[in-house]
Amino acid sequence: MKKTNSLFSIQKPPFLSNCLRFIGRLVPNIKYIRAIPNRILKPINSLLGFRGPYIVKIDEFYMCLLPEECVDGNLYFSAHLYDRKEILFLLKRFPKDGVLIDAGAYKGYWSLKFACRYPNAMIYAIEPNPYVFDVLKFNIQINGYKNIVPINLGLSDNEEELYLHLNLSGNLGGSTFREEIIINGDKIKVKVAPLLKIINEFNIERIDILKLDIEGFEPRVLSKFFSQAPKHLYPKYIVLEMHYFSITDLPYEFQKNYRMVLKGRENWVFQRSS
Repeated sequence: MKKTNSLFSIQKPPFLSNCLRFIGRLVPNIKYIRAIPNRILKPINSLLGFRGPYIVKIDEFYMCLLPEECVDGNLYFSAHLYDRKEILFLLKRFPKDGVLIDAGAYKGYWSLKFACRYPNAMIYAIEPNPYVFDVLKFNIQINGYKNIVPINLGLSDNEEELYLHLNLSGNLGGSTFREEIIINGDKIKVKVAPLLKIINEFNIERIDILKLDIEGFEPRVLSKFFSQAPKHLYPKYIVLEMHYFSITDLPYEFQKNYRMVLKGRENWVFQRSS
């Protein structure tokens, strides 16, 4: 791990917290049992006052994480279970020189996972929250990866500024531009742009995987994309978190050209069929 100057007061996890992490890494992918890290280990860790941020090794790379946060906690205690099904499926089908757009990258787990496995690939990690974006950049830097491009923007159907409503109740990764989703939180104004504009600005010529985890803004972003993008830019695979909408909310071009090939616990994977 490379030494990097940081804005964060980061340390290694205390011994007892590492013991809890060790237990978490032993939890099998079995219904109910896989809830142990979130339901038992994470609360014990919080009661002991181990809040971080901590630098920990996740798979073959390092991340700065806050164990009390929802996504961070899942990675901190049981990264082997996080988005397991869809990531394994896509890693097997990703070209050595593939292109991944990771929109709603948060602190970069998907980006780091693919960049580590495929050093000749290009990863574009898009994250609108400036505070989370700093951590994303830090996580890229401490691993020394040169094939991840961090982009501090949100995705929408127009180039403008929107309020990002922050989820401050332990799930910062669930922040959204849709104010009706957030109950308790704050908001900050951030720049947003259409997906095709970012693709053109970075001279992206093909997309093997487009992962969208943008908390309900997916239909708006995809509608604009499919109304303007040439067909050679249609991603081979699209990964969507289907919490706030259904397939019928997605544009006609998507429904015509894609079929669902895998359903994970959080994400559905669609493959281009034409």
